[in-house]
Amino acid sequence: MVRIGPIPKGTPVSLLSNLNLEADKVQLVTLVAKMIKDLKAVEGASDEEAARVFKNLVPGLLALSTCPDFVVNKGHYFGTAFFKEESALSDDDSSHRISQDFLAQQRQGEGERGYAS
Repeated sequence: MVRIGPIPKGTPVSLLSNLNLEADKVQLVTLVAKMIKDLKAVEGASDEEAARVFKNLVPGLLALSTCPDFVVNKGHYFGTAFFKEESALSDDDSSHRISQDFLAQQRQGEGERGYAS
C-alpha cells in the first residue's frame, strides 16, 4: 500500500485517479516518491502550505495522466491534437464533420416526430 497525503482541499480527484499506472516505470516511481516526500513534509501544515507544495507536483501528474480533462462532460478529443491515436482534423474537415453530425441529428429528430426521413 502506498500512502500519499495530505491532499489539499479542492484537488480534482481525477488528477490522482487518472494516473497511468502503465506509464514508464521510472517516471511513475520518481513521481510517487516525490509526492510522498514532498507531502509528508507538509503533514500538519496549513491547507495553503499543502496546496503550494502540491502545485509543484501537478506538471508530473498531468504528464502521466490518462485523461487531463477535469471537466465532466466537457466533450471528447476526437479530431484534435490531444487525440494521440490519429492526427488532428483540419478546420475545414472539422466544420464538415460538425455539419454532417448536425444534419444527421436533425434527420433523426424528424423521424422521431413522425416526419418523413
